Amino acid sequence: MQYPSQITLVAFLIAKPGEENELIRHFQPVIQATRREAGCIDYHLHQNAKVPTDFVMYENYVDQHALKAHQNAPYTQALLNYLNDSGASVQYDLWTMLTEHPNHHIAWC
Repeated sequence: MQYPSQITLVAFLIAKPGEENELIRHFQPVIQATRREAGCIDYHLHQNAKVPTDFVMYENYVDQHALKAHQNAPYTQALLNYLNDSGASVQYDLWTMLTEHPNHHIAWC
């Protein structure tokens, strides 16, 4: 079964060597603000345990409208500007969830 309204964004980021902590610092307020968004299901930043310059963002939203609202938020725009200015590499794709979240009754954000 698909959950067609839910949208998942998975982003792969590579920080410049030595800039890992700065990238994390710029994400912190965005993580907190995003988790308060009405349409956010969950929003997580991961750092590669072996390659500290490599990061993955895993984001779930109730629908495309919620994702668009997040992308247009001033704090998201500021983060995207920082990532662009810092020279970090960013690639992302949108995904459709095919399985029900095991704790679907819990509000994650």
